[in-house]
Amino acid sequence: MGTTILSFEDRIVIETLRHEKRSLRYIADYLGFSKTTIFNEIHRLKGEYHATSAQADHETKLSYRGRKCSLTVNLKRLIEEKIKVQKWSIEQVAHVVMIAYKTIYNWVDQGLLEISLTDLPDHG
Repeated sequence: MGTTILSFEDRIVIETLRHEKRSLRYIADYLGFSKTTIFNEIHRLKGEYHATSAQADHETKLSYRGRKCSLTVNLKRLIEEKIKVQKWSIEQVAHVVMIAYKTIYNWVDQGLLEISLTDLPDHG
């Protein structure tokens, strides 16, 4: 059997074959997936199976993967105040809030903090 990640094209085939009243076994054999994979895919959403809805659900759930950002509103405010107002370096802030300085630099590069490199005392 192949991989268990279904493409949008696979979902369209599932929808088409379901409308033709084909069995789970037939669909699974046709696409090269296990019967369980097809069963789970068809029951991904409530009601009738639609490829576009299933793909949207897949993409939404895919976005929930990975580690979540630990930058809270209060932490953002604190870091920006220490750097902009009090002219602290990122290393000093990182030591106080107990976060790796590289993480703060990454947040600056990603635009999550309203700080530019010119706000930093080393680059002023």
